[in-house]
Amino acid sequence: MAQRLFTRADYRAMPDDWRGELIAGQLVMAPAPVPYHQYLLSELLARIQAHLGPDQRWRVLPSPVDVDFDDRNIFQPDLLILPEDSPRPSLEWEIPCPIWVIEVLSPGTARQDEQVKLPRMAREGVREVWLVAPRAREIEVCDLASGDRRTHVVGDTASAVALDGFRLPLAEFFVG
Repeated sequence: MAQRLFTRADYRAMPDDWRGELIAGQLVMAPAPVPYHQYLLSELLARIQAHLGPDQRWRVLPSPVDVDFDDRNIFQPDLLILPEDSPRPSLEWEIPCPIWVIEVLSPGTARQDEQVKLPRMAREGVREVWLVAPRAREIEVCDLASGDRRTHVVGDTASAVALDGFRLPLAEFFVG
């Protein structure tokens, strides 16, 4: 029996308290992240906002926020960074395609993030994706425009391709 494919309309009809994504036509519910996941996101958010400065801090948004790619794919990246020429937020704001997406991997979402969401984001024009692996204490920097992928471990410094000059020393980032 064929599995039902859901659409943007189905996703929008979900109750307000439902947390999940529409990935390749499937409604994927996600449990609340563990505290360390949220700590890492908070650290990244603060560092990226500091790098952007007060006039551009609004360009980085934490989840949950929908990135509506098409009728069967609406993702909620952990963090997303918008292009410099993006319009400022308003009540009627439609989020443009991000230039940089950061996903903190968890055992339940890692395969989906890497095998399904990453190729879709590349096709949609996302420039760069960071896959943060808390358990391995590493970050894979995926330059989707060039196809280059580099894994950084504690002792390395990860550099953003999409955000000029942003660098993250992993020894300072991964604690505990």
